[in-house]
Parts: sequence; C-alpha cells; structure tokens
Amino acid sequence: MNRFSIGLRIGAGFLITLLLLACISLVGLQGISEARYAFSDYARIAGNTLVLKGIDRDVANLRRTILTFVSSGDPKVLDQIKDLQDALARDLTTVHAAVHDSVVREGVGRMKGLFDAYAQDVAEVVRLRQERDRQTANSDGFGPKLSGLANGLQAAALEEGEWGALARSVAITALITDARLYVVRFQGRIEPASAQKALSLLADLQTKIREILPQEEDPRRRETLSQLLETAAAYAKAFDTQAQATLAYQTLTTDAMPKKAAAFGDVAREVSQRQTDTLESLMQTTTLDLDDTWTLDIALSVLALVFGIGAAAVIARGITGPVTAMTDAMRRLAEGDKTILIPGQGARDEIGAMAKAVQVFKDNARHVEKLQQEQEENKRRAEIERKAAVRQMADAFEASVGQVVQTVTSAATQLQASSAQMAATARQTSAQAVTVATAAEQASNNVGTVASAAEELASSEAEIGQHIQRSAVVADQAAQQAQTTHATVTQMVEAVGKIGEIVTLINDIASQTNLLALNATIEAARAGDAGKGFAVVANEVKTLATQTARATGEIESQISRVQAVTHEAARAIETVITTITEIDRISGSIAVAIEEQTAATSEIARNVDQASQGTLAVTENIQSVRQAAGETGHAAEDIANAAADLSRQAEMLREEVKKFLDQVRLDDTERTLFTWDRSLETGVAEIDRHHRDMVEMTNGFYQDMLSGKGTVRFPEVFDTVNRTFDQHFQDEERLMQRYTYADYTQHREVHRETLETIVAFKARYARGEDIGLEFFRYLTQWLQEHLSTHDARLAHFLRQKGTA
Repeated sequence: MNRFSIGLRIGAGFLITLLLLACISLVGLQGISEARYAFSDYARIAGNTLVLKGIDRDVANLRRTILTFVSSGDPKVLDQIKDLQDALARDLTTVHAAVHDSVVREGVGRMKGLFDAYAQDVAEVVRLRQERDRQTANSDGFGPKLSGLANGLQAAALEEGEWGALARSVAITALITDARLYVVRFQGRIEPASAQKALSLLADLQTKIREILPQEEDPRRRETLSQLLETAAAYAKAFDTQAQATLAYQTLTTDAMPKKAAAFGDVAREVSQRQTDTLESLMQTTTLDLDDTWTLDIALSVLALVFGIGAAAVIARGITGPVTAMTDAMRRLAEGDKTILIPGQGARDEIGAMAKAVQVFKDNARHVEKLQQEQEENKRRAEIERKAAVRQMADAFEASVGQVVQTVTSAATQLQASSAQMAATARQTSAQAVTVATAAEQASNNVGTVASAAEELASSEAEIGQHIQRSAVVADQAAQQAQTTHATVTQMVEAVGKIGEIVTLINDIASQTNLLALNATIEAARAGDAGKGFAVVANEVKTLATQTARATGEIESQISRVQAVTHEAARAIETVITTITEIDRISGSIAVAIEEQTAATSEIARNVDQASQGTLAVTENIQSVRQAAGETGHAAEDIANAAADLSRQAEMLREEVKKFLDQVRLDDTERTLFTWDRSLETGVAEIDRHHRDMVEMTNGFYQDMLSGKGTVRFPEVFDTVNRTFDQHFQDEERLMQRYTYADYTQHREVHRETLETIVAFKARYARGEDIGLEFFRYLTQWLQEHLSTHDARLAHFLRQKGTA
C-alpha cells in the first residue's frame, strides 16, 4: 500500500463512502419531500377542520348572544352580535375557498346558505326587539298618565261630594289598574293570554269612558274624561304594537332560528367528520411512505458503515503504523535523544518524505546543541569575571568611604561629649544663679506682699468708710420710706373700714329684697293662676337676693382678713423704723474709727514700699546673671544637638553604604531597590500593609528590569500598579473622610494626578513608545516622595486620632 500516496488512499475511501451517503441522502430527500407535501395537505385540512369547529362554536355563541340581547335589549350586545356575524361570514368564505374536496365544498356551501338565512332572522329579531323597546317606552308613559287622570277625577268628585261621579271614577280606576297589571305581566312573562287580557281591559276602559262621558255635566270632569279616553286609545295602540313585536321575535328565537341553527350544526358536523376521515387516511398513507423510506435508508446506511469501517481499517493499517513509529522518534528527538534512528526513510509516500525531513532536524539539533554548550560556557566564565570585578569594586569602595565615615563618626562623638560637658557647666552656673535669684525674689516678694497687704488694707478701710457712709444715707432713706409706708397703711386701714360699712349696707338691702320677694310670692299665691307669672319673677328675685347676701358675707369675711393683716403690717413698719434709726447712729460711730485707722495704715504702706524697691534692684542683677548662664547652656545644648544629629547622619551614612555594598555583592535575582524596615512604618496597620505591598511590587519590577524582562511584563506591571494604587488611595481617602483630615482635598488631588500619569504611561506603551526606564524612575521617585511626605503627615494625623 505504501506505493500509493496517503492522499490517494484516503481520497478513494472517502469517495466511495460519500457516494453511498449521497444515495442515502437522495432516498431521504425523496421521502422527506413526499412527507412534506403530505404534511402540507394534512396541515391545510386540519386547519380547515379547526375553522369549521370554530364556526360551529361561534354559531352557538351567536345564539347565546342573541338570547342575551332579546332578554336585556343592551345596545352593547349588538356590537358582539355584529362581530360574531362578521367572523362567521369571513371564516365560511375562507373555508369554502380553501377546501379541495367537492363533498366538503358542497357542505360548506349549504352552511353558508343556512347562515345567510339565520343572519336575516337575526336582523329581524333585532328590529323587532328595538321596536318593542320603543313601544314599551311609549306605553310605560301612558300607564302612569291614565292613573294620574283617574286619581284626579276621583279626588275632585270626592271633594265636591258627587257620589255618583265618585263611583264612576272608581270603576275607571279599577279598569286602569287591571290593564296595567296585565301589561306588566306580559312584559315579564311574554304570555299571549296576558297581552289579550290587557288589550281587552283597555277596550273595556274606552267603552266605559264613552258610556260615562254623556252623563257627566261638569265641564272639568268632561275634559278629564276626554283626556282619559284619548290616552287609553293611545295606550292600547302602543301596547298592541309592542305585543305583536314581542310575540314575533319570540317566535323567531324559539322556533325558526333554533331549527336553522340545528340544521347548520348537522351540516357542520357532517363536514367536520368528512375532514376527520380524510386526515386519518392521509396520516396512514404518509406513515407507510415514511416506513418504506426509513427501511431503504437503514439498508444503505449499513452498507456505507460496513464499507467505511473496512476502508478505514485498511487505510489506518497502512498509515498509523509508520506515523506512530515516526511520532515516537520525533518525541524522543524532542526530549534530547540524538541517537534515535529515524524509520521509514525508504518509503515513497508522504511518510518517507517526513522521515527525510526529521533526519535533517536530527542533524541540525546536534549542531545547535554543540553551539549552545559553547555559548553557555562563555556566558558562565563572563558572569564569574563580572561578579569578581563587582566584589573588588565594593571592597575598594568600602575601604575608602568606610574610613571617611568612621572618621566623621568619631569626630561627632567627641564633639557631642565636649558640648555635653559645657552644657553641664552652664546648667550648674544657671542653677546657682537661680538659687540666689530665688532668695532675692522671695525677699522682694515678702516685702511686696507686706506692701500690698498694707495698700489693700488702706484701700479696704477707705472702701469700708465709703460703704458705711452710703449705709447711713440708705438707712436714712429707709426710715423716710418706712414713715411714708406707715402713713399709707394707716389710710388703707381706714379705707377697708369704709368698705366694710358699704358691704353691711348691701347686706341689709339684700335682706329687704328677700322679704319683698317673699311677700310677692305670698300675694301671687293668693292671686291664683293670674299671679303665676308674677310668682316666678318673685322667686327669681328671692334667689338673687339670697345669692347677693351670700356674696356680701364672703366679701365681709375677706375684708376682715385684710383689716387684720393691715394692722399687723402697720405694727411691723413701726418696728422697722426704730431699727433703722439705731443702725444710723451706730454707722456714724464706725465711720469715725475707720478714718483714724486709715491714716495709720497709709504710713505703714509708704515705709514698706521703700524696702521693696531695694530688694527689686538685687533681683534684677541676679536675673542678668541667670540669663547669661542660660544663654551659655542653650548654646551648649545647640552644639550637643548638632553633634548628635551629625552622629546620627554618620551612622545612617554607614548603614546606607553597608546596604549598597550588600546589594552590589548579591546576584541579580536577590537584589532589591527598597528594604522594608521600621523607618518606613507609619504606625497605621492598614497604610503600612499597602506600603509594604508597594515596596514588594517595586522590588519585583526592579528585578525584572535587571533580568531584561521589564518590557515584556509591562502589561502585568501596569495592571498590578493600577490595582494596588487604586485600593491604597480608596482606603486612605476613606480614613481621611472619617477623621476629617484638613489636607484631604490636596492629598486626594495627588492621588488623582498619580492615576492619570499611570494611565498616560499605559497609553504611550500601547502606542509602541519605549517608556521602560522613564516609568521605572517615575515609580521609584514617587514611592520615596509619597512615603516621606504626604503619607507621613497623614500617618502623624491618624496617630493623634488614636488609630495606630
């Protein structure tokens, strides 16, 4: 088989298989085409059958709707009737045009004829029902009018005492009532007998009125009888028309129309059964055709399957064996086995060509492996030489710079010790000056205290004298006010006494009024019924007099209390006047003694002030000495602080040099740009966690740059930077808002500018610009600045808020 190409072998096998599949497809298409036509006829006939069943259902709905209209007369039902008629006419026309069976077409034609006749009956029923409604409206007006005229005639006869006319009017009223009763019964039950009875009563009514009319002499009653006769005739005519229309549509709806509907239903069922039989026959024929097609397809499919399996086995045996051997050889060659023998090189098909190509790959792989070994050896030697040179450079740098750092550190230490000694001496001098100054100040303060006390005593005595003089004046004024108040209270006592006399007079008047009311009541009782009104008035006057007496009694009681309180107040005011006079006399004696004491105190204060001025001069001199010693101490402390700062800077320089040299001595994969230590911590756990992530991210980017992978990993770096910074900025802004950070707006603006810059770098990278070093410098500079400035201030603020 390897004499023929693989393509020819596979093509021949597939061609024969495809020919068999084409035969299967042709048979299947023929069967499907026949089934499609059969299903099309089935769908058409089934659709017509459904429409016919819907027509039968709509006819039943139409019958129910017509009966509803006949019962209610609702105009809205007419719209439903019209819609059903239109739908039935449309469906019948559609089915008649769609059916192919002549028997079914003839049946649908008979259904159309029956429906047209039924539609005419429907129109007649609607007309008669509407006519009945119009006549009912007319007749319903005549009945109350007849009753009203008869009642008026009866009332007039009764009022005038015309008993004969009254009897005639009663007979007329009875006929009207009976006629209206049968009219209502007919309208409710639609009984022909009720209609005949109502018309007979209306005829009797007219006859009765004609008999009475010549006998009536009163012109008004004659006019009423004429109106009754005219109204009764109109009532009878309207009801007769109403009854005829009602009986006519009742006959249609209960006899003619049901018969037509039944005939329509019989034809519809015959046509539907014919359609159903046709559907069953078509289904059986189609099923048999599909079974034949299915059998032929299965036979051809089995033949194609058997041939395909045989062809596949033959082709696979001629291809898979050599291909498997070739695949195994290529796999071992890919794994690095250069000693494998390539099979199939003598074949004349595609496998042989592939074997020759794989042999070329094997030879090239051996050559490439030799070149790679030489390159790796050269690279290893160059790396060893570079590391040795870097370590030598680091050692030389450490030897030169380390000595300088050590010298600076020693000098700073010595300077710090000298400044500390000088500061101690200055502090001792200052302490001694402070001791002297304290003693002088204490003496000065004691003298000043005595002087101040003397001055305050003099001032207090003067103030006491002023208050005593003021109290004397106030006491005199109080005595005068008390005299005035005493006179006023005396007058009030007299006025209250006069009010009591007036109340006594009112009480006497009330007693007299009560007696008069009692006498008036007695006289009214003697007068009998004529004096009842006067007795009521006298009783009210008596009640009023009693209430007046009671009120004057209460007023008299209150006045007695006021008089007692007023007398008590007058006695208290007399006591106050006596006390104020005694206070005025004592205040005068105290004022004289205070004036003598004030003079002696002023002399003491003048002598103490002179002593205070002397101690003040000593204190000022000691203060000058203490100030000079303090300035010396401050200068020494400044020198000590500068020396300590220099020592810290030298130590920091030494640490940085050590870190630099350690980084230089490390391999590229171990180097870091930033080292996280306590100096970078802010004390806020959430911010420190973000900062640590940023430092690790920057160190990873730095290692990628050293290894030459920075540009390749830019998309990943951009996503990491954007995600890390965005989360960090959101958390910081949330903390700033929670604790009302004063620089929130400025700090947030820095965040926004940073994110915009990162987006701009990403856009430039997408355009193909070389931004590797520029972006790396921006990232490292931003991280150093942000940690040391903005975030440092924020961390200090948050620690003050107690969040650390």
